[in-house]
Amino acid sequence: CHYNLGLVAEGLQDKVTALHEYRLAYAQAEEVKLKSLAGTQINRLTSGRAHPLSWFGYANLAAGYDDNVALAPQKGAVLQSAGTGSPLITVLAGGGHQLTGNYDNGVLLFANFYNTDYLRLSRYNERMLSFGGQWRRTAGEWRYQAGLSGSHITVGGTGFETIASLRLNAQRKLTAGNTLAGGYDYDRISGQSVYNYLSGSEQRLFIEDRFRMQDWHAKFGFQHETNSRNNFTTANEFLSTSPTRNRLYGNIRVFPQRKLSWDMGAEYE
Repeated sequence: CHYNLGLVAEGLQDKVTALHEYRLAYAQAEEVKLKSLAGTQINRLTSGRAHPLSWFGYANLAAGYDDNVALAPQKGAVLQSAGTGSPLITVLAGGGHQLTGNYDNGVLLFANFYNTDYLRLSRYNERMLSFGGQWRRTAGEWRYQAGLSGSHITVGGTGFETIASLRLNAQRKLTAGNTLAGGYDYDRISGQSVYNYLSGSEQRLFIEDRFRMQDWHAKFGFQHETNSRNNFTTANEFLSTSPTRNRLYGNIRVFPQRKLSWDMGAEYE
């Protein structure tokens, strides 16, 4: 649809809209031939530049109110619940560069920054900086990805965790609109200062079935996670931070209109 809208826009001498539609077609197409056609049109409209989308960036600023800060962290209570609320401001920004090749066959470098400030409870402030690279390869019905990254997280202005991550995954198109994916993630974690008990490793395996139809998208999957951490041990107290988790999940996104979508999801862990 986006490719055809690009052709229509060109017929109306609207090259800006045409380029926008071709880029959407290139980003969303699962068929190799359609992606190649869209790429050819993009190169033609951008004077033949080899990689018209080699750089990207984003930024988001948000403000809100949390009525009970750190009430129930998903992965265990690192900090005690505040028992009170606070206004907050969050900043999310990042970007990347296609170092070689293109999105489907090449190397991408990226960096991301996240910051949350609680205006009344600064000890809960969180900041994360991450950077890394990702290699992608497309071969027929298969797609492969491998990535390395590093992250540093602070809580309340002091060091929390430094993480080195490895990501591997593969996808295979089964039928039009149906893709089976699987992957392996490994994190090597160094807990900073008083958080040394979190140091160790975390591993995750997942398998996922994805559907992309015209009016709806869906995914259903299973994830297995293991942790091997130092754990929290004192003379009279022990707290395990090395859980094994199994998670079933599903998500459906429905598009009643072109610019409107509804999401529904569930998981059991």
